[in-house]
Amino acid sequence: MSIHVVYACMSAGKIDNKTGHGQNVLLLAGACVWLFIATVFKMPVSGTHSIVGATVGFALVAHGAGGVDWKQLGFISKFLNQHA
Repeated sequence: MSIHVVYACMSAGKIDNKTGHGQNVLLLAGACVWLFIATVFKMPVSGTHSIVGATVGFALVAHGAGGVDWKQLGFISKFLNQHA
């Protein structure tokens, strides 16, 4: 489900996707590393939240605070918490 949320946001223009497909690979790699580390240390972890966090982190690094639609992020957070 998480990749569908990210794809929907990119399609709607809520996440800037001008950097190309390399961004998607970096998002997945970052989320995978975090999931692996959290699993090794037996921490509670969510794949969906990892993908959203990686997306926000990439947008912040690439475009600064203006690269994130904070209102839309709040909507996504509410949606994910209701369906978790």
